[in-house]
Amino acid sequence: MHKSQIHEIVLVGGSTHIPRIQKELEDLFDGKKLNKSINPNQAVVNGAAIEASKNIKKVLLADVTPFSFDIEAPSGTMIPTIKRNKAIPATQTRTLRICFNNQTNARIKIYEGDHETASNDYLIEELELSDIL
Repeated sequence: MHKSQIHEIVLVGGSTHIPRIQKELEDLFDGKKLNKSINPNQAVVNGAAIEASKNIKKVLLADVTPFSFDIEAPSGTMIPTIKRNKAIPATQTRTLRICFNNQTNARIKIYEGDHETASNDYLIEELELSDIL
């Protein structure tokens, strides 16, 4: 096949994000613009799923949590609450202790992510508990 017979160039996979590779391909195909309208990572995932489906007769799809859901401790570290890949709906009970004697209010921050510190995770919700006995 000659390069003049190629109508469209679509890149998939992680290396497609590298500008040098994009430039080299455009030069190789005489300045033909690359089709960047498709998410390259999503294209790889879809292709893998199609290939896998050809060999699998029965599939059970389950909704799971994509990341862990954790509570921030006063030190900034995370208290694991709902682990990653847990089936949805998921419930979990945690017992938390107050930091100071006679404390009447507490702020609880819930994060999504798999890092050990809150600064690297995504804040989902902040709860204010009051009238703690």
